[in-house]
Amino acid sequence: MDNWFFGIVLLVCLKLSLQATDNGVPATLTMLAVDVELNETEHRRVQLTDGGGASTDPVLLCTPDAADNDPVRVYIQAASPTAPCGMNCFSLQPCGSSGEHCLFYLPGVDTLSVTLASRYTLTVGCTDDAEPGVTGTLTVTVISNTPPVFVPAAPLAVSLTIDGLASSPGAVIYEISTEDVDNDFVDYSMTLSPDSEYLFLLKNGQIKTAQDLRMFCGDRFTASITASDGYNSPIGPFTLGLTLDPHNEAPTVTNLDTTLSYREKPGVGYTVLELATADTTVFDTLNIHMWADSSAGMELYKLSGESGFTKMTVFRLSGESGFTKMTVFRLSGE
Repeated sequence: MDNWFFGIVLLVCLKLSLQATDNGVPATLTMLAVDVELNETEHRRVQLTDGGGASTDPVLLCTPDAADNDPVRVYIQAASPTAPCGMNCFSLQPCGSSGEHCLFYLPGVDTLSVTLASRYTLTVGCTDDAEPGVTGTLTVTVISNTPPVFVPAAPLAVSLTIDGLASSPGAVIYEISTEDVDNDFVDYSMTLSPDSEYLFLLKNGQIKTAQDLRMFCGDRFTASITASDGYNSPIGPFTLGLTLDPHNEAPTVTNLDTTLSYREKPGVGYTVLELATADTTVFDTLNIHMWADSSAGMELYKLSGESGFTKMTVFRLSGESGFTKMTVFRLSGE
């Protein structure tokens, strides 16, 4: 029984020995920073500094009274305003030398919004839990997200001339560059005039050829590019005027438009018209296309041939007579 009682007394004595002593002298709080900044669109756990400080810069120093050297702790006592983020979004953590603490932003807790609250005043404290705590204030300024800018910022229109007969697929035509001070991902968007699939824009800002530009029967593209960080309105457009010189001249049919007449039931394979074509810029062969204003026209005739002349011949006989309008166009070959 005596041993059991002695054990209880010993445990009680050990517990009491760990409590802080009250000598009337509180811990000391030294504010190492009074203003820190936080980006409105921050989505990481990040340490807050004055905007130009090092990543390990503490915001306060909490030290015990030298006479009793009681353990100390820091805390956030209050935040104003209390919403939409309030004190739930912030945490004091040890960093640097003994007693130094850094302020961290905790993402995903509440909402950051410059419109709703552009500044928070935090009341922070230091205590040894024996004497009354000592408090100080720390201001957190919420910084609006900044849109990206084109580099260089001017001019926002560039003219470029390339060889339209020597641009293979995948060739880099131009590269758009932007800068974002918030390190946001910048997304690009491009529209072409005339609208085509000859050029495309990569996520890194490179404009490349998707097809051989010899296939394009024209001498000019105009590309309009905008950039967005997903938070602000898109910037731009940046305009690229692309001239192809030399370029592929569109082929022509020299003996159209025309009206034809031929005897009834001439027989399958009868040549109705020999199309005289000209395309001396690039290709010796052409793609051939034809359509009619009625399905009957497409059933009765077909195109054949290559090089400079193409025949439109009777493909199937019809027991009816009448008029069919046929439209023929030609494109450069592959």
